[in-house]
Amino acid sequence: VYKRHESITSGYTAYSFYLLISLIFLFSMISKDRFNTLWFYPVTAGLAFAGIITSLGRVNIVLAGIVAAFFFLRKYFSPKSIIIMTVIVVAVSGLAFSLNKSEIQNRIEQPAALSDRDIIWKGFFEIAKENPVFGFGPRSFSEVFPFKDEFADRGISSWHNEYFQALQRTIR
Repeated sequence: VYKRHESITSGYTAYSFYLLISLIFLFSMISKDRFNTLWFYPVTAGLAFAGIITSLGRVNIVLAGIVAAFFFLRKYFSPKSIIIMTVIVVAVSGLAFSLNKSEIQNRIEQPAALSDRDIIWKGFFEIAKENPVFGFGPRSFSEVFPFKDEFADRGISSWHNEYFQALQRTIR
């Protein structure tokens, strides 16, 4: 069981970002009248919102809220569409979180937790001094990262930051 929703080919951040872009596309490309007369579109939007929420990616959840507020303020959604989306989000998210109580409990207890990213940043700047231009090559995180013993999550095996990863994976 995965602690967060993610896709087969990407982690939870990319997954929820793809869903966010899909939502923006859906709301931008489908006319207001068509969105509100066909049940398919509110159900699809509700599933996308639920996917974003259950991925637990805080930034994408906030961005999805901003997108929803923007279209809500533009009176894009009918009351029926709002009800359909809300029911889908509550049902899917409720089911997902009931099956994964530990991750939600962790988020409630530590809402500002950095997921060890502060240690990743510290480690990046430490080793970037050694090879600032060419990095250490692909899949080198486990071999070169100096502070692995400080991680709360012992399973971390990558930079969790696209910029750091690109810089450190450069072929030597």
